[in-house]
Amino acid sequence: MSDAEYTYAVDRGQYGNFADDSAGYGLAQWTYWSRREALYKYAKFRGKSIGDMGMQLEFFWEEIQGYQSIMDVLKKACSVEEASNAVLHGCEKPGDQSRAVENAERKAANH
Repeated sequence: MSDAEYTYAVDRGQYGNFADDSAGYGLAQWTYWSRREALYKYAKFRGKSIGDMGMQLEFFWEEIQGYQSIMDVLKKACSVEEASNAVLHGCEKPGDQSRAVENAERKAANH
């Protein structure tokens, strides 16, 4: 199923395993079940699609407030790389946190 089909099915309640399927989804590639469940509930509360970028940004901003050490870095960051790495290593925590991934994240953040 394509990303658009997946989002459509989740939004319409036709796919009931969103929180537990462990696939990375959205802006922060949410994978952990509790974070995905919270994203889903937030989208429904806001009356938005889980794929809505504005909703995801709002959710991420609220979620990241709970990561004080990351917020401290973000408030003082002097570069996109510093901010991006703080989020990558302190919040997203993908399996691959190599320099290549850091570079890809920084590049994406600059666009």
